[in-house]
Amino acid sequence: MKKILLGFAAFIGAFAATAGSGDVELVAGDYRVVIGKDPEKWSIAQIFYQDKEIGARTGYYSNVLCPGRGKYIGAGHTEGGLEKPLWQKLSVDGSSVKVNPGRYTGKELVFSRESMLDKLKVTVTITLTPQELKLAKKFTATADQPVHQFYLFQFCFTNKSTNYLLERRDGSWGQGKFLSNKKFPVYGEKQAFAICQYIPEFGLGHVVFMTEFGKVSGLNMLWDQTRYHKYYYWIDLPKVLPAGYVSPEVTMVVRAFPVKDAAQWPQAAKSAAAELKAKYPLLPQPIESDAGVTLPPSAKFQAHKHPITVTPGASYSVGFEIRKTPEMSAKPTDHYVMIGYYNAKKQVKPLFTAAANVKADGKFHAVKGAFKVPEDAGNVNLYFYNSRSTGKVTVRRLKVTKL
Repeated sequence: MKKILLGFAAFIGAFAATAGSGDVELVAGDYRVVIGKDPEKWSIAQIFYQDKEIGARTGYYSNVLCPGRGKYIGAGHTEGGLEKPLWQKLSVDGSSVKVNPGRYTGKELVFSRESMLDKLKVTVTITLTPQELKLAKKFTATADQPVHQFYLFQFCFTNKSTNYLLERRDGSWGQGKFLSNKKFPVYGEKQAFAICQYIPEFGLGHVVFMTEFGKVSGLNMLWDQTRYHKYYYWIDLPKVLPAGYVSPEVTMVVRAFPVKDAAQWPQAAKSAAAELKAKYPLLPQPIESDAGVTLPPSAKFQAHKHPITVTPGASYSVGFEIRKTPEMSAKPTDHYVMIGYYNAKKQVKPLFTAAANVKADGKFHAVKGAFKVPEDAGNVNLYFYNSRSTGKVTVRRLKVTKL
C-alpha cells in the first residue's frame, strides 16, 4: 500500500508554481484562496494567510479516485481516465456571481464545483470567511463504482513548516519534526481529527480539522516532501460502491493562527484545536467500530446508551467484545452490559444482560447471546456501565442480527 501511495504522490507537484490565466481568487479577512481553472480543473491551487503562502502551488488539492491498482483519476492523473468538470458556481455575500477570472472579496464567499471521476460524481463546496476556510465534499455513484483508493482531501502545505502536532479522539497528541526526507511521519492515523503545522518564518501555525469527526472513517497522512509538507485524508470505502450510493457530506476546516515563538507553538496549536472542537463537536464514537466506546473511571454511577434498531416481535442474536482494566468495582452490576427498553410506565425492562463477570484483565473478551423484542417495546438500547471504579470499560464490535 505504501509503495502505491509513493508512486501516486511522486507525480503530484511536478508542474511549475506559476499562476494560471484563469485563476479565481477569493479574499475574506486575512485569507486568500486561489482556485485554478487549468490544470486544476476549478480546484484550490494556493492558500494565503496575511499574504503568506501557507498552501503552495507545487501540487494538487483536488480528489484522486483509483478504481483499480495504479489507475488514478483526478488531480492531474490520467492513468485511469480523465476527470470531467460539470459545472462551477460562485456567490459573494449571498449574491450569485459569474465565474470569471479575477479577485472577489467579501465576508462569505462560496465556490461550488462538480465533476465526474469515472462513475463517481463529486461535489465540492469551498466556503471562505474571515474566520476560516471550509471544504465540504460529497459524492454519488452513478453506476457500480469499483474503489481501490479514494483521496477525499489533500493540501500542499508549504515546506517552510518545521513541526507538526495531531490530536486524537482519546485526547492524546502526536508530534514530530519535518525533515524534508520524502518519508511519511504520519501514515495511517485513524483517530486524529486535528493536524497542525508550525511555520516559524511566518510566525504562524495552521490546523486542518475534520468536523463531525466519526461520521466517516479513514486514514490521516503527512508526506514530508522537499517541495511541500502535504496532508492527505484517505476515506474508508467498500471495494464497490453500488449504483445510487450517496455519501454523507464530509467537511474539513483550515484555520491559521499566530505563534510568537517555538516555545509557544504547542499551546497555540492546542488552543486552536480546542476552539474548533468547541465549534464543531466530535460525534459520539460508534460502538460498532474497532475502537468502540470507552467509559473512563468514575466514582459515581456512569452509563453509556447506544440505540439499537429492532422490530417488535422479532428475535435477534447479539455479539460484542468487552475489555475491563483492573480495579473494577467489587459489585459486578457496576460494570456489565444490558439490552433493554423503557415501558409505558417508564420502567426499565431488560431483554439481555451479560458481561458482569468478565475478568478485569485489560484484555478483550467476546460475548454472545440472543433476545426477543416484545410487541410493545419501543426505543430499545444497549447500555453498559462503569460505576464506582478506577478502571476503564470498553465495548466494541457490536453486532445485532435478526434471526
